[in-house]
Amino acid sequence: MMDKEQNKLYRDSRWKKCREIILKRDNYTCCRCGKKQNESELHVHHLNYDSGKKPWEYQDVDLVTLCKGCHAEEHGKIPPKSGWEYCGEDDLGDL
Repeated sequence: MMDKEQNKLYRDSRWKKCREIILKRDNYTCCRCGKKQNESELHVHHLNYDSGKKPWEYQDVDLVTLCKGCHAEEHGKIPPKSGWEYCGEDDLGDL
C-alpha cells in the first residue's frame, strides 16, 4: 500500500502530465495484454526505481502503460497468468 508521501507525489501535476504523455505514447493500451482504456483502468508503471527520484523524473523509456491487472501482477499482488508454478506456501515468498 502506498504511504501518504508517495500518494501525494502521484497527485502532483508533474506526475499527471508525465503519466498522460506515456499513456498517449502507448496509445492508451496495456503494453502487456493489449487492453484498451475503455476495457480496464490503465496505470503507468516504472520499470525500475531509483532512490530519491520523483515519479516524473524518470526517462520515458523507463515507464510503460499497464492495465490494473497486469500492474498488480508486476508488483506481485496477484500471481501471473503464466510462467510460474505454485508449489506450496513457501513458493510465494513474501507475497
